[in-house]
Amino acid sequence: MPQLIADRRDVDFVLHEQLGLFEHKSFNEFNKKVIDLIVSEARNLAIKEILPTFKDGDEKGCRFENGRVTVSLGEKGETIGTLLGQENKGMSAMFRMMNEAMAFVGLQGLAVASASYMYALDYARNRIQGPGGLFPMASRYTADMATSPIIRWSN
Repeated sequence: MPQLIADRRDVDFVLHEQLGLFEHKSFNEFNKKVIDLIVSEARNLAIKEILPTFKDGDEKGCRFENGRVTVSLGEKGETIGTLLGQENKGMSAMFRMMNEAMAFVGLQGLAVASASYMYALDYARNRIQGPGGLFPMASRYTADMATSPIIRWSN
């Protein structure tokens, strides 16, 4: 079974390093400590309350009786599904929702890839490569080399 809860270090890296969440104007009333507490409590809820329901649900499955679907939620009892939309049209509604979700996930992937490319391009244009730099001792071997941005180097 795949890991259902993301590693906490990965979550922290995405929230703080990639997104800079506590610096975003929508979250500026929260500091890093508050966001970490929220993530910790959400993680505890997922581990203690949500994950245990999967095991029981996988073992018992769901039942269809008298026109109702009943799903077991472990010790918490049973939940009765509610009809959304027209009867016998659930599959088409589900596929429409999944198609929209896939399109949005693809759009998010495109946005992240585009941003990554733009940052890499900016870095290559502005990072000066050549003698000296981080390794001044090596400049005696590279004295005849020109100093220029990485993007101009063939290798």
